[in-house]
Amino acid sequence: MKSYITLFLSLILISCQNVKKNDISNTSNQFFDFDEIIHYHKEISEKEWLKIVRKEPKNDDEIIFLRILNENYPTTTKDKNFINALDKLYPSKIKIEKNKFKEIGNIFSEKYHGEYAVAGCEPFYRDVLVFKKNNEVVGISKICFQCALHSTIGTKKNTDQLGQNGDYAKLKILLEK
Repeated sequence: MKSYITLFLSLILISCQNVKKNDISNTSNQFFDFDEIIHYHKEISEKEWLKIVRKEPKNDDEIIFLRILNENYPTTTKDKNFINALDKLYPSKIKIEKNKFKEIGNIFSEKYHGEYAVAGCEPFYRDVLVFKKNNEVVGISKICFQCALHSTIGTKKNTDQLGQNGDYAKLKILLEK
């Protein structure tokens, strides 16, 4: 009887470990079903940012730029004005190579790493990833690597722990290659 209990417990532990391993690479946990990723980047210092913030009156581009850089804007993936503003205001636009999709998909997946802390600084979303499927925007993730915050829309998955457990560092390396 003891050997059956031991065998039963061993099988449960092995199957739980297999589920955890498969969980990370399982595409059903990914935030987005995509076939294209575009990375936008804008380098801006806090000094330059303050100059725009303090300027009165601000022109339309400056208002939109500050919304992209600091706010949870846009609120929908259907906002065509947002993509047009990115094209105009974020000078670096790179189409991500398909050979990076699997790693990026693993980063942009629903995961649980345990308890985590949230930064208290003001985010500067210098990096924006636009995920597309059949030329339609399916997801947008604005990333602040400096304070490890993000603003992600287009998924019903829990994005709270995006970037945790070293994923922001992995993503940064993938985007810089």
